[in-house]
Amino acid sequence: MDNGSGADDKSVLDYVANDVTALKARLGTSDQAILDQHLASIRAVEHEMWCHLQQCAVLEARRLALGAIRHYDRAPPAAGNRAHLRRGGEGRATVAK
Repeated sequence: MDNGSGADDKSVLDYVANDVTALKARLGTSDQAILDQHLASIRAVEHEMWCHLQQCAVLEARRLALGAIRHYDRAPPAAGNRAHLRRGGEGRATVAK
């Protein structure tokens, strides 16, 4: 299972594959089917965990990216606060009399 971490990405079942093969050789057909169902369940749980970890990583990356630009995501000030810009007052100095 590839989780992108660079760590050992093997399934727990990869570590016991030889033991599973030896056990299956000693089991009857119906017990082999039950064992296969259990192994499939373990793989399904691993897959769910991997998907959850990937989702958490994506959400964390998104949170970090949006946190850096959060102040740009705010609503603009009310029109009354910008009235001086429309009049061209943004570059004029106020003259005291």
